[in-house]
Amino acid sequence: MVGMVQTGSGTEWSQKIPEFEDFLGIGDEASRMVQEQKAKARILQLILAAEDAEEAERKVMKMTEHGEAKGEAAPEAKEVPDADEVIQAIKDNCDECIE
Repeated sequence: MVGMVQTGSGTEWSQKIPEFEDFLGIGDEASRMVQEQKAKARILQLILAAEDAEEAERKVMKMTEHGEAKGEAAPEAKEVPDADEVIQAIKDNCDECIE
């Protein structure tokens, strides 16, 4: 019976891989390498996040300096009318609408 191979489910293989690694004496080394790769990936993510934050800070500083160079300060908040002023403005502009 040449070429006959029994296939198993993926979970069986995932359980047998550590046994095979232990048999070959590479289980601990493979596990250590995986942990090192994960640690390197976390460090790289932290570095990239820090660089992104620095870049965003530089852009904000550049925009602030650019605005100050033009003499443009941050726009002041507009005065918001209170409810009575709004009602009075409606009455003044639309007397027939209210009747």
